Amino acid sequence: MLQKQLSLNHKRVLRLGLNFAIAPRKIPVPQILTSVENSLWKVPQSERNIIRGKVTSIILNHRPPPPALTSDEWAGVTELKENKDIVIVRAHKGNATVIKDRVSYDDKVTDMLQDAETYFQLRTNPLAKTQKNVNAFISNLQKENKVSTGDAFKVKSSDPIFPRLYGLPKVHKDAIPLRPIASFIGSATSNRSREIARIIKHLVGKSVHHIRNAEDFLNEIRNLSINQDEIMASLDVVSLFTKVPVELALDVVLHRLELWADISSHTKRSIRDICQGLKICLNATHLHFRGNNYQQIFGTEMGSPVSAVIANMVMEDVDTRAWTPLYLARNFGNDTSMTPLFFSNKISLPISVIISMQLNSINFTMEKEKNGSIAFLDTLITLLKHGQLSTKVYRKPTHIGKYLHLHSEHPLAHKCALRNTLLYRADKLCDQESERKKEIDLVRSTPKQNGYPDRLLRRKKSSNATKNEEHETRGLAILPFLPGLTDKIKRCLTTHKIQVASKPVRKLGNLLTSIKDPVDTKSRQAVVHSIPCRDRNKRYIGETKRSLETRQKEHKADIKNKRFDKSAFTLHTFDLNHRIDWDNSKVLEFESNYNTRRFIESFHIISDKDTMNEKRSDLFPDIYRFMLQ
Repeated sequence: MLQKQLSLNHKRVLRLGLNFAIAPRKIPVPQILTSVENSLWKVPQSERNIIRGKVTSIILNHRPPPPALTSDEWAGVTELKENKDIVIVRAHKGNATVIKDRVSYDDKVTDMLQDAETYFQLRTNPLAKTQKNVNAFISNLQKENKVSTGDAFKVKSSDPIFPRLYGLPKVHKDAIPLRPIASFIGSATSNRSREIARIIKHLVGKSVHHIRNAEDFLNEIRNLSINQDEIMASLDVVSLFTKVPVELALDVVLHRLELWADISSHTKRSIRDICQGLKICLNATHLHFRGNNYQQIFGTEMGSPVSAVIANMVMEDVDTRAWTPLYLARNFGNDTSMTPLFFSNKISLPISVIISMQLNSINFTMEKEKNGSIAFLDTLITLLKHGQLSTKVYRKPTHIGKYLHLHSEHPLAHKCALRNTLLYRADKLCDQESERKKEIDLVRSTPKQNGYPDRLLRRKKSSNATKNEEHETRGLAILPFLPGLTDKIKRCLTTHKIQVASKPVRKLGNLLTSIKDPVDTKSRQAVVHSIPCRDRNKRYIGETKRSLETRQKEHKADIKNKRFDKSAFTLHTFDLNHRIDWDNSKVLEFESNYNTRRFIESFHIISDKDTMNEKRSDLFPDIYRFMLQ
């Protein structure tokens, strides 16, 4: 896939995997304090300062451990990141890392966009119209008192960006096609799609053939016998998301909503409002790739928060109307397409034809059993003598045994969970003792390839999860994980009955993957920003749900129209007759949550000695100021 070979140093970095986490050398104090503050709502006021004092002491006394990457590895990361001739991306399935020439990758995506039945290139920008439709819908809800003024302001679209198209290589298929995915983060319909998905997800799983996972499926077929004139086969939908008719999707959702008896316990929205909002989201199928705008003219976009739920519901509807197999299940992995397993006569397999007659837009590929075996979900099902079925764990031929590396700066609980999950799967999916022992041996050898010692592999499963459930918790803190620091804060918070979860701050994938079109930081929404003064070493720090670019325009209008009451920024320019250095304004943080964003703004105002803002303390407890001195 590459014109130029990678160096050994580059390969050593890439072998760590794109999920390899690297903790920052500088403590992300705003993020830690924000997480702690968000967990204190149910804690008595007198106890809050005790917790704050302990957390402050832990942060001040922290000494970072040695970095996870050596200097040579960091040099390799920098070289790969600066190489604009290649793209580095994870495979669609299997946790493999794919490196490809950028020109070849771009040509492959462009060829995909030439499919005139699915996409066409736009000559105009439809973002303003989509934003207008979304905000008009919310305004109508507000007029009908179905949403408060504050909530309407939070969810209205502001400065949206185009959904950015990228493709993940399907290395397990011939010619390695790309799975098209659109990043909807910051798009005009992202908030609406998430809200609707949270509502209608309760309608999925109503099919009589619905199966939650591989273990549930195995329970269904455990006592099944296959006749001699029957074989096993599976169907897979070809490009499901781009083939689901929007009209059918809306009809299916409307029908299920009308039959939903306890809808009022899940949402205050009416059926009409849900369907109207869904229609706006499903029709906003705009894409951006390498400077050009496109529209998907059929189906739903993979990447939209609501698309996966819609695809599942539509295929369950197909199941109800067109299927009569003995057993049917759904693949709930990254591929949400429908993969039924059924048993049919050896003479004729007409089921794919029947379904194609039901929906002309949806096509299926069929895979028949080979040598008496067929893969389904993550199991390999084998037909034994007398019609009995045997199962064991299945891995695709492209599986490379890449899991979370031991030296990745993830919480230890994540690494133990990996081992526990693999052992649990071996126990549940292998029904014969000989196959179970082989799988357990493989499970214990594979983590060793990822740096895990024997003592960790033999470590007994922790019962912390059970303990957390037994005790009442007063809040939840989701902390960025830093070795040696997060665990100390966790012990502090758990003594005060606050549950703690942690997540890595950044991964190699964040540093190396650059397949999406970049968005200028000043065009991104929901930011904390800094605007400097040209005549004096002063800065104005503010926050906005809009973009910095738009906020600057508002500041300029306030100055021009002498609206002094708007902010300290406008007053500063007139009192001292100073000029503003608009070109050197910058974004300090991105944060979508309003309360969190205001806390982070307060942190920067108080920690920066040269701000022109008023040093307010109502949002930032005084006890935290010790670590800012």
